[in-house]
Amino acid sequence: MSFNPANFPFTMPALPAATAADPSGEAIQCAEELHAAACRFEARGLGDQFARKSAMAARDIAAKLVRFGSFASDAQREYAAKLVTWSLPRAAAAAPAVVAVQPTELPRLYALMQRLAKLEIGKLRIQRENGGSRCWIRHVDADKAVGKLDGGVLTQWQRPGVDHVEVLLALLTIEADPEAAAVLHGKASGRCSVCSRDLTNPESIARGIGPICAERF
Repeated sequence: MSFNPANFPFTMPALPAATAADPSGEAIQCAEELHAAACRFEARGLGDQFARKSAMAARDIAAKLVRFGSFASDAQREYAAKLVTWSLPRAAAAAPAVVAVQPTELPRLYALMQRLAKLEIGKLRIQRENGGSRCWIRHVDADKAVGKLDGGVLTQWQRPGVDHVEVLLALLTIEADPEAAAVLHGKASGRCSVCSRDLTNPESIARGIGPICAERF
């Protein structure tokens, strides 16, 4: 039968509150915290190499604290604190909140986006997946997408610093006439809403969109 260290858990003996080498009891308290950290590391299983090595390091430092009554250096103290922190359960990443609104259909915008790779209007950037039909909706004030347009149906996510109602109203305005909204953006910004290039040709400036991009409409 092979030896499995998990069947022989280490049990730290009861420690005094203080010793002659550690009159304040600080080293004993740190040793107990390191022992608890080692137990948490070992609970992750033998297959986790980082956890296994960290558990060994925590127990080694704990034993030296009990023996000598203090840390060997500030670096060792900092490393011990990191071991305790690393052993703690990791907080699960919070999922973005889906805004509770009635399903909103944007068929005209969705149909136009099947012919375009992206479209910038106002603070919004609508981008179609490469080789797909789903579109992601981004806002200049958000690092991540604020919504998606899949099969013509809009789903929104709440993002810090972005008003989802404002986004919805902007999309509904675009939906009323996507081509006209793109032209108005071009005239107001001086940039093509499809390729984002500056409009320099007088005809393109008057039209609010570049000649090549206009053909996709």
